Amino acid sequence: MKITRISPMTGKKHTRELDVTPDQVASWVAGTLIQVAMPQLNVEEREFMITGMTGEEFDEATGGDEDAANTPIEDDGHPAMRALDRQTESLENELIRILNAAYPPRRES
Repeated sequence: MKITRISPMTGKKHTRELDVTPDQVASWVAGTLIQVAMPQLNVEEREFMITGMTGEEFDEATGGDEDAANTPIEDDGHPAMRALDRQTESLENELIRILNAAYPPRRES
């Protein structure tokens, strides 16, 4: 499935073909851990789904420090948090579009 995200670090739009289904995306959006919802994805693919960053952007943002991804950003006004909020809204809108295409609403007679 083609997944499009906008990187919060660069503002660039990236599209990748990932081995995920609409049901897996829905499960993740509903709160299932991404590792459980999409176990076939590798770390870089999961990071792309969550943040929209490519592996190169993530390495640049963290200085190659793998532990940086586990450091909480507590300020809701932090640019990364605002970007993440936009990504979440974008993901929800994309999920609605995907689910409506896969499972068209029934029309009552």
